[in-house]
Amino acid sequence: MQEKQREEKIKRWFDMWLTGERQELSRLFDKNVYYSESWGPEYHGIAQLEHWFDDWTQPVSYTHL
Repeated sequence: MQEKQREEKIKRWFDMWLTGERQELSRLFDKNVYYSESWGPEYHGIAQLEHWFDDWTQPVSYTHL
């Protein structure tokens, strides 16, 4: 993969973080992806990554306080 292609994929990944839209996750990551966060959580496979992404990008509700 060329450097320019890698940069474009990273930009799309960060754009998804900002917008909360994950339509391109399966295009950016292999179905057998291994994704590790810096503080320890690990996700194996695209289904786990999609579940984490959906949970992570949900708005936080403070109505229970």
